[in-house]
Amino acid sequence: ELLGNQEYQTALFGANGYISTETGLTRGFDHVDSPVLRKHHFTECNSQSVDAAKAALQSIRQTTNFSIERILANIKRADNFLAHRVQRYIKNQSHTQIPFFAYAHIPSPHHQYEPVNWYKDQFLRDTSMSNEEAERLCQYIYDGGSEQIKTHMANGLDVSGDEWRAIKGLYDAEIRHVDDVVQRIVTTAESASDGPLIAIIVGDHGDLFGERGLIGHNLVLHDGLTVVPGIVLGIDNIREDNQTISQHIDLSYTVAKLTDTLTDQFEGRDLRDAKRTYAISQRGVAHLDAYTKHNSNFDITQFFKAPFTAVRTHTHKLLHNDTKTVLYETHSENNPTDIDSHSGTVFELIDVIKTEDITWKKSTEEQFEYDRETADRLRELGYLT
Repeated sequence: ELLGNQEYQTALFGANGYISTETGLTRGFDHVDSPVLRKHHFTECNSQSVDAAKAALQSIRQTTNFSIERILANIKRADNFLAHRVQRYIKNQSHTQIPFFAYAHIPSPHHQYEPVNWYKDQFLRDTSMSNEEAERLCQYIYDGGSEQIKTHMANGLDVSGDEWRAIKGLYDAEIRHVDDVVQRIVTTAESASDGPLIAIIVGDHGDLFGERGLIGHNLVLHDGLTVVPGIVLGIDNIREDNQTISQHIDLSYTVAKLTDTLTDQFEGRDLRDAKRTYAISQRGVAHLDAYTKHNSNFDITQFFKAPFTAVRTHTHKLLHNDTKTVLYETHSENNPTDIDSHSGTVFELIDVIKTEDITWKKSTEEQFEYDRETADRLRELGYLT
């Protein structure tokens, strides 16, 4: 909306149902595209059908195991289709001479990990498992969404070292595929733009693979979830030494400042002169009964039931709410640090929460009505049960 007021053209591309008109997150965009391949894309004649055909052919070329099931699974992936849609938009905008802002939410990598075989072959070499065995293992662990994942965690993760390597190999293959998708989009933007170009590539979260007996991205604020890749192109003088901490809100703040759209709603800091010494993250209600119903002996004492805030520095991470405080050293998040022997650090980080005036405000949960297609996509991602 702010960029639109500055006469930018704005576009959103995303196959995640949480970024939708139902949630209001598409508000303000001139162009909204949800590139999920459907049958009608191959029966109509328009730009979407052309891009769908290109994506399908590309997915077939990336398939080394020529089973009908595998080919169809690869074609259904949104990554290639999304890339073609974004590339078409960028090329069209290059003819208008109008400044534009485009946001693309690339759906992979996400459990259950089902990379195309082209990439899978590269990352399973260090395991004794075949591609098919690794995929069946992932289906066993993750298929069925959040309920299946909770069942496995509640009953203990009976996964061998070689099996973990296979699961991580599939995850790495997903990331490698996304790297190529991002490169195609950025390369198109670089070649199509004759003006200043800023490109920002950032992850939204990571996944756990057995740390603290967990998989996926629930319950905790472990570094495996909260420390994500971030790449910024086209902005000079960004601090990028290993002593500088940045957050997603800093990206928003910096872009707003560069485009003269900065308002007091932005709480971040300029990436070019930030001296951030800590990062903030938060989690809501844990719903631990969703785990204990699968196993009443599941140890829930290590988790926060109520919403909590994490303050992370280079050396420590504090987890805190009104009823519980835990401190970790950042190099070892499996075992908490004794609070009494680090009371100075605890008080310092709690003071950060007070100084930043970080609170949880009680609000009525919004109810969203999703169409069946959107609900199915959210269910596949584990957001709905």
